[in-house]
Amino acid sequence: RERQRRAGASERGAGSAQSKRLSAHVAGMGRARTEFAAAVRARSPLVIRGGCARWAVAKLWTDAHLRAAEHDTPVDVQVVTPGAELTGVAGEQVVVRLRFGDEFLARGAAEGAAEGAAEGAPSGRGSTPSLYLAQCELDELPVLAREAPALPPFCPRALRRSVRRHLWANRGRVISALHYDGYENLLCCLRGRKALTLLPPTAVTSGRVRPCTAHGLSPNHALPSAEADVVTQESEDTLMLEAGDCLYIPEGWWHQVESAPGTLALSFWWQTPATLALSPDLSDDACPAAYALRNAAADLVRREQRRLLDALSSRVLCRFFKKSSKSPNLPRLKSSKSPAFKTPSSEALANVLANSHAERTLKGRRRMAAMLWVSCPRTVAAAFARLAKKCGQKIIAELIAHLDPRAAFVLVTKLEEDGDEPCDCAQCRRGPSSSRAGTSLSSSACLTDTFELLAAAADAELPRRAAGHDGRLWARAQPLRSRLIALAEAYADKVCSALVPRVLGLGGRRIQ
Repeated sequence: RERQRRAGASERGAGSAQSKRLSAHVAGMGRARTEFAAAVRARSPLVIRGGCARWAVAKLWTDAHLRAAEHDTPVDVQVVTPGAELTGVAGEQVVVRLRFGDEFLARGAAEGAAEGAAEGAPSGRGSTPSLYLAQCELDELPVLAREAPALPPFCPRALRRSVRRHLWANRGRVISALHYDGYENLLCCLRGRKALTLLPPTAVTSGRVRPCTAHGLSPNHALPSAEADVVTQESEDTLMLEAGDCLYIPEGWWHQVESAPGTLALSFWWQTPATLALSPDLSDDACPAAYALRNAAADLVRREQRRLLDALSSRVLCRFFKKSSKSPNLPRLKSSKSPAFKTPSSEALANVLANSHAERTLKGRRRMAAMLWVSCPRTVAAAFARLAKKCGQKIIAELIAHLDPRAAFVLVTKLEEDGDEPCDCAQCRRGPSSSRAGTSLSSSACLTDTFELLAAAADAELPRRAAGHDGRLWARAQPLRSRLIALAEAYADKVCSALVPRVLGLGGRRIQ
């Protein structure tokens, strides 16, 4: 037991540096069941060192045994040109029908002898075409199907009813296309070595992966022209699977596999409940594909909007604060290397709003959107009230009339945020009812109350005591509200028209 404990600790230690580079966690066999269950729940890749090293088939499945067990069973084999990569585009694959033992393994033995210098090294290149048995249903090989385990011991038994087993074998060096699977995937390397490049599903939204069209014949593959650049840029996301290792690849994760000559592997696929809910076996009315696609697109656009605004704040405010670091009214950076900004004060935000309104330049609009994005909702409301008192009552309406769609989206987002939980800004520490501008603020920065506040600040005829809940006040606030929401919707449409086609492989452009 002590030797097993030390062996597990050494396995985890050897993979710790690699797991930091990847998003994949590395576990030993001692905690394989617990770690696997946690990885499936978190949808995070997991490497299990030695997960299949003690399987009976790891020693039983030699070339001699495989040829004798399935000598004349026909299988589909891909022919790979030396030095080339497999393509996932339908119609470009060269597939031949061979007998598993008498032809595929026999030809592979001759290829292995010719590539003896490159044996065990993923970088070896041969002079003859390579044969690749990819995702062969194990049920097509009945003898091997009876010998193979129904499920790895660290997997829950409930997966027995839905799991599908596949056999992977290559005689020469093979590099697969960059792709993702529509199943949960557990890859078990029985013999040889595999080098994998893993990329999260968000690699599509950031432009690191350019996929094929979602409605085409190869929807789960990346375009061949984009694969080399992606793998080169993301080389830190590469891991090595040795003989006896297992890798859990969540559904939707992009991966490219480079297999050394003579590699043999088993994979276990199963569907998640979300995938089963979108099954085409359901009736047209019951299948929620259209509803799921709408929700997924909406969530994707929201995440992309926030990512773009975070990047804008880090890029614009970092330069702006460095130039204005001596001004007492502007927040300062905590560190020049880490653009973590303190929440600006209402006075600083009001100054930026006034300057941006006076300049009306692209740089000023970007600065205003960035300052609004890093501000607290209470600070935003207080800054508008301060601006109305300092620069005149009509500046609010003029400022909103000349807002660009991005700044309008940021303003609407801030006004819709819940302000009941105070942050560490000066406005929240001062309290909701002590604004220096003389206008009472709502305890919750909801859309209706804050727009009433803006309308009261913009209207000189209404007394400040009417900043509560007045019907006339709401009527005057309605044009401001409609204008802002229309601009915010325009920005959302712009992001959606650029992002969703890019994710579906229909092109698309980058949003600045």
